[in-house]
Amino acid sequence: MSVYIDKKYISLLAPKLPLFKQRGEFLWNFRCPVCGDSQKNKIKTRGYIYKRKEHFGFMCHNCGSTMGLGKFIKYVDPALYNEYQLESFVQSNTSNSTVDVKDFITKPVFKAQPITMLYSNAIKMMNIDSHHPARKYLEDRKVPLDNLLYTCDFATFVKNVFPNNDKKLYKEERIVIPFYDKEGNLLGVQGRAIGKSPIKYITIKGDESNHKIFGWDKLDVSKPVYVVEGPIDSLFLDNCIATMDAALYHAPSIIGIDRDYIFVYDNEPRNKQIVSNMKKTIDLGYKVCVWPDTIQQKDINEMILAGNSPATIQHIIDNNTYEGIIATMKMNQWSKL
Repeated sequence: MSVYIDKKYISLLAPKLPLFKQRGEFLWNFRCPVCGDSQKNKIKTRGYIYKRKEHFGFMCHNCGSTMGLGKFIKYVDPALYNEYQLESFVQSNTSNSTVDVKDFITKPVFKAQPITMLYSNAIKMMNIDSHHPARKYLEDRKVPLDNLLYTCDFATFVKNVFPNNDKKLYKEERIVIPFYDKEGNLLGVQGRAIGKSPIKYITIKGDESNHKIFGWDKLDVSKPVYVVEGPIDSLFLDNCIATMDAALYHAPSIIGIDRDYIFVYDNEPRNKQIVSNMKKTIDLGYKVCVWPDTIQQKDINEMILAGNSPATIQHIIDNNTYEGIIATMKMNQWSKL
């Protein structure tokens, strides 16, 4: 890979990296776009692009993220990454090589689909028969039906609502969980399988640069924000968002607002990934809920099924939320249960 091209695209990426500054011939420093860097000190810059041997890479001294330069460019600016790919490809191949330009054309940026597209291709869960397996599954688990949809053919649903999607999908019925941005624009959906399926959840985004945050459109930023992994769990808590993956600590950098976040991980002290992510969250200075040993269920929905009310669960969370060294001590005790 050409050092000239790499340095050129680092410069082109610079406007998207807060507090970007060149520290040396092959060293650049900025606020990390992966974790958002310090939420308390807005001038801390712990993200770096550096050269090691013949290659450039990215690393963050705050969250520990590392990746090659190409992957980092793609993470920050997918359109710029396509240009970087093309220029690097052309530079590294002989004049006799054939370049398939289609591989490097930037896909059109997804414009949020009108909500009517969503509802004209799926049925509101409230409107299907009470004995239908999808509705019965949700009601048996005491899940609120508001904002949830149903489709008998997920592949056709996705094709109609997200025509740019290129995932291979099959005709199967799924519960549809839509997610929106803060303005209420549709960003994507998560399809939850009904019955046996090799893939329990399938997430479809209108554009790969879209973020996966469920509940963003209903967030009240004047109140504490609870962060969980699963959309269904988030429906039981007040002012709660779901990240749809285990790395809950990415939420503040996506929301873009420095608020009072409370991170609520599943109650699985033997799960190494959860314990690792809790530690990262604490190290970033955030509050976490450490479930007391009186709670045996692994997630909020299971706690509801065990007879706890949403208000009771919220009270348990608030009474078992910690930060700093106390959070670390409590987490260590919890993970050794």
